[in-house]
Amino acid sequence: MTIKSIEVSIIERAFDEGWVTPQAPEVRTGKRVAVVGSGPAGLAAADQLNRAGHWVTVFERADRIGGLLRYGIPEFKMEKRFLDRRLDIMRDEERHVPDDCHIGVDVSVDDLRREFQALVLAGGATAARDLKVPGRELKGIHFAMEYLPLQNQAEQKGTESLTLNSSPPRTSTSSSSVVVTPAPTVSGPLIARALDRFINSNC
Repeated sequence: MTIKSIEVSIIERAFDEGWVTPQAPEVRTGKRVAVVGSGPAGLAAADQLNRAGHWVTVFERADRIGGLLRYGIPEFKMEKRFLDRRLDIMRDEERHVPDDCHIGVDVSVDDLRREFQALVLAGGATAARDLKVPGRELKGIHFAMEYLPLQNQAEQKGTESLTLNSSPPRTSTSSSSVVVTPAPTVSGPLIARALDRFINSNC
């Protein structure tokens, strides 16, 4: 099967030919959404919500943006330049993505609720799930996430951390709504469509 090769060829040609461009919405709703977590679900939700016209801010507690895409996938499986290329487009579409901001530590949830009309909780699972299988007790068996983040950090050591700095207008609201979504089981676009309907019907 060559489906992957075909899809990769299509998108690479699209970038080479300049077909992939920032798609900022023509009209802004003026409503603000905070997305906590910049992994696959968080970035996909942010993309869809931004295109619906909402101001979107994505918060990431790590020193670089990308979550699992950045630190959970080896470089030889997915080169981080592809992630950075997409993040550049997000920046040009006026989405704000501050890294190194730990919600609940650096910024309180109450602050988020005062600042935003809705929240998307798309945090990843950093705790490994053990398996009770024969041989699990043997030496030399480790969880992948014990070394993958360290390996990816080593790969990117010395490169400049990417921060998207286009910040939307800051406004306050006294009637915030919180939407909690289990990110590992729901795709980002589905999250965004449901949240968009929720925002437009309740705010």
